[in-house]
Amino acid sequence: MKATKYLFLFLLIAIVWSCKKDDDDDPEPPIETKVLLSATEIEDASADLNAVKALFVLLSNTVPSAPDLSDDVVAGIKVYYIEYVSSYADGSTITLSGLVCIPDDASLKSMAISFQNGTIVQHSSAPSENLDNTELMLLRAFAGLGYVVIIPDYIGFGANESLDHPYHYKPLFQSTIRDMLLAVQEMAQTGDYPFQLSGELFLTGYSLGGWASLVSHYDIEQSPIPGLTLTGSACGAGAYNLLGMKTFLFDQTNYVQPFYVPYLINSYQSVGAIEDNFPLYFSEPYASLIPGLFNGLNSSGQINDQLTTNMQELLSERLLAEFDTHADFKPLRNALSDNSQAAWQNTKPITLYHGNADINVPYFISENLYTDFLNMGQGIDKVQFITLEGADHGTGVMPMYIDVIEKLLEAN
Repeated sequence: MKATKYLFLFLLIAIVWSCKKDDDDDPEPPIETKVLLSATEIEDASADLNAVKALFVLLSNTVPSAPDLSDDVVAGIKVYYIEYVSSYADGSTITLSGLVCIPDDASLKSMAISFQNGTIVQHSSAPSENLDNTELMLLRAFAGLGYVVIIPDYIGFGANESLDHPYHYKPLFQSTIRDMLLAVQEMAQTGDYPFQLSGELFLTGYSLGGWASLVSHYDIEQSPIPGLTLTGSACGAGAYNLLGMKTFLFDQTNYVQPFYVPYLINSYQSVGAIEDNFPLYFSEPYASLIPGLFNGLNSSGQINDQLTTNMQELLSERLLAEFDTHADFKPLRNALSDNSQAAWQNTKPITLYHGNADINVPYFISENLYTDFLNMGQGIDKVQFITLEGADHGTGVMPMYIDVIEKLLEAN
């Protein structure tokens, strides 16, 4: 059985993690945000309680190690497509979108769980554009367990297809997630939508979503959102140290996802962080091909087919030889440093997961970050690191989210 076949089943489990709230840590009253533009209820194939239960029975029958959550279903669900106001790198106002999934029981006070998805390149893969996708249908169904499930589309997708996706650009991921949370608060405050927020917030995601969750965890701890108390995060296999990723990638002769590299360079050029000059970073013929590849239509596989898996051939000779020393590459060095997430004195618990056979995002990225947290004096009440034995980047998703659901069941 291939892990990728059931990847969607385990992505779902990410959103059901919860942590015990400190009795003295009540959230501040919410403030009026005025970021919500619209919220439109959309049809969902799992809207009633029995349909949601059936989906969880299917989950447990398909994957025997997955727990049967059908008895934990408390409501059917309602799903809303929302658009909200945020800002771009140049300070201009932009419109973003995403999905808000709520339990169909207005008497419940629900934890908000923000799910950050992994790397996508096609506009059609955005959560709000992919409603018939089985994985997203099941993900939305987790609202039937009593949670408000929040799924941002990200910049470059959904209502914002005209801009390039700012792949691994920290400020825009932080603002995208923060502003969507504010929009969901605003929905709840209006009284026009049948749900209530408990004031608790949890963040989770894997790969790009793991990095996005961690940088947003940091952001929210530094600048709390009034009305929401962050309870913790579960972050899987993220590229938290982008300079460390650079060192790893420069040595690879058979890197299976070469599109990651030009996606990152294209991102940093689009926000003005580095010079708009593909030949500075890539050799030919790739430097000429890359600008047309990320058009929102090509899949990651189609892009990879136009590249080489040998980084010595894909990257320019100057980049490989002069990255650490030449002034031309200082903006890229700074961008990689600025958009990494270093350890800090976190106050809310973080659990890092990583497979020790991961060849896409190497295991040492999470291992070193965990060590840095420990060296700062953080204990297991603040940070934990779980090694997914023998797992690579794809197969690591499965054991990570099985562990997440087990911890939830233990907490209950």
